[in-house]
Amino acid sequence: MSAVFNGAAMKNDIRKALAVGLLVLPIAAFCDPQAPADENAKETLNADRADEEIAAPQSPQTADRQPAVVPLAYKRAFDEALELFEQRDYEGAYERFAKLYAEDENVAPAAFYTGRAALETGRYEIAADAFRQTILLEPNHSRAKLELARTYFLTNRPQEAKALFEEVKSATPAPPLEVSRNIDLYLFAMEKRQKRSRFNGQIMANAGYDSNVNQGGDKTVTASIGTITFEIDMPKAESDTLLTLGSFNSHIYDFGEFGGFAWLTTFVGYANKYSDLSENDLLLIGAATGPTLSLENSRATLQIGYDRALIDSEKYIDMIAAEASYDRQITETGVARAHLKFYERSDERKGRENLIDDALLDLRGFEVGLDWHTTVSQSDMSFALGAAYGDQSSKKGHNANSELNYIAVNGSVSFSKNPWIFGVQARYKRSDYDNRFVIFENKKREDDLISAEAFANYSLASSLMLTTRVGYAKNLSSLDYYEHDKVTAQGGLVWFWGI
Repeated sequence: MSAVFNGAAMKNDIRKALAVGLLVLPIAAFCDPQAPADENAKETLNADRADEEIAAPQSPQTADRQPAVVPLAYKRAFDEALELFEQRDYEGAYERFAKLYAEDENVAPAAFYTGRAALETGRYEIAADAFRQTILLEPNHSRAKLELARTYFLTNRPQEAKALFEEVKSATPAPPLEVSRNIDLYLFAMEKRQKRSRFNGQIMANAGYDSNVNQGGDKTVTASIGTITFEIDMPKAESDTLLTLGSFNSHIYDFGEFGGFAWLTTFVGYANKYSDLSENDLLLIGAATGPTLSLENSRATLQIGYDRALIDSEKYIDMIAAEASYDRQITETGVARAHLKFYERSDERKGRENLIDDALLDLRGFEVGLDWHTTVSQSDMSFALGAAYGDQSSKKGHNANSELNYIAVNGSVSFSKNPWIFGVQARYKRSDYDNRFVIFENKKREDDLISAEAFANYSLASSLMLTTRVGYAKNLSSLDYYEHDKVTAQGGLVWFWGI
């Protein structure tokens, strides 16, 4: 939950669950240097496809089918291509439509569907040419104008896109309300792109339940020192309700004349307040800043930040971290992200984790990871996969539970149907501790943490979301003392803002 070390993961998790209701654009401004901090997560804006949003009713002369009188062989070939398109086999559909279009460029439906299939397969220039030909043949083909405007939007030609969007919006008769609304979303996105300085953020408020706040195990384990054997009672699991407040904000300044170079600053504030177990109350504040460079299909970012976390109003963690990340659009809807981060922290813990009353830990570590997110074309489903490796050591080497390395993998799938979004996510983490524990027969600690969560969210307005989630986590350990499990649940509201 930090601005650098844990902030990206937390914000990414929240954004995946709360994506509906912001901008409803497919890959929209993926490389927009004015995107918010976690905007490599544009990958997470999983609302209805733009095809469906901007679709306007077509008059008979602009219907998407072939002309009324055509050779039988042409009609059969067109229908076969259209069937492939409707089955989302866009590559196969493009090959067939392009062949028909090459035979006769004066057939508007063939030109239009060549453009749509080209757009779906990332052939933007071909798509633009095909849509322009459709409009030349049928000047009132509003759907072709909207698809051409979207193509201009995706290829960073805002003036041409804006002119076409406004032309369709102001046409007589006026387009349906839903079409006008989504045109406004595109226009708003282009307006934000042109701003040099921009703020974005989320403010959340949740009520929740945790069945095992203190990670208790309700067991008695045997320990020994030399020939002396004794028993240690694990703390009993304590449940409680809590209130969570969070604010995740970013500011970006675009140095437009430097070709994609911008400066990104993020701010994080997060608090948990328990009803009874106040000794677990958490307050975290953090900030990070650094440059970002956006190119045609990629973005590189460097962030350096500082976090402070307080438990029950006492200092718990101070951390300085640096993270470098690289995002690249691999397919029209698929984005890959690699990151590398280093950190140093001073960690004051109390009680069970160290088997002593107090410990001041000076730690350093790093993590390297790779993530992939994609939305299934023409569908309401998106997937995400990720993996990371990390290593942590103590600068003073004085605590067994501070020296470890780990591997973590995670995955999620979500479905959106405006105004709803549903999903599940799971994570596995294997932690190997370097030291052996004398009191536990000189055994080495090895933990396997497995967690899963389901969420369902409802968009109350374009900037307001109702959120719910339920999760379960279980930690398996080679040392019984560290085994525990828990159930969590929370629900609340998230407000998105931007200026």
